[in-house]
Amino acid sequence: MAELYPQLSYEGYQPDQLGNFLADAFSRPIIPAYGAEEGFVGWTREYKTEYSLSLNDLIESDMSQYVPIINELRTYRDTGNNDLLQLTGLITQLNNQLRQLRGEVQWGEKDVLFTGNNVLKNAVIGKGDEYVNIDSERQDALSIFQTSLSQDVQDYFDGIQPGGDQTYTWDDTSTKATYSNVLTLGGNYYDSDGFYADMYAQ
Repeated sequence: MAELYPQLSYEGYQPDQLGNFLADAFSRPIIPAYGAEEGFVGWTREYKTEYSLSLNDLIESDMSQYVPIINELRTYRDTGNNDLLQLTGLITQLNNQLRQLRGEVQWGEKDVLFTGNNVLKNAVIGKGDEYVNIDSERQDALSIFQTSLSQDVQDYFDGIQPGGDQTYTWDDTSTKATYSNVLTLGGNYYDSDGFYADMYAQ
């Protein structure tokens, strides 16, 4: 499990590298799926090809017809949202919607299973011809992923503070920023509430 669905650790990232952290998060192969092969074992169809898919894989596919939350994940990614706790909630909804799928669905040009208890693994991946619970595998993988988007990580990336003892006054535009306390060109800051403030204004 750990090899297929590695935990994304924020260690090694600086607080101003949240965008890099999220880009890595969306590209991690965290979601198991099984591809159908020709042939049956008894009355059971055999699913021998194992995939490890990323959030980007789902977003770039046409899976949203089966799993509508993918549209919200796409919006989250494409608008540069950086609320890690919101992403955790979206992952929870994704897991719930994947669990509700019944039977094969189309992923690109492949027929795959994202849910179901009776999935036969291929012997070449080292587990022999045994049945596995794909719902349990997916839950475990997404739980590992959500651990890496915890409140501790949120607090870590919210830790950017401008240096010194500057006093802030409101700029007339009162423009709301998407990220707090970021130094911009010209010596301007967004204050702790995310509003634009000019540190040189009197």
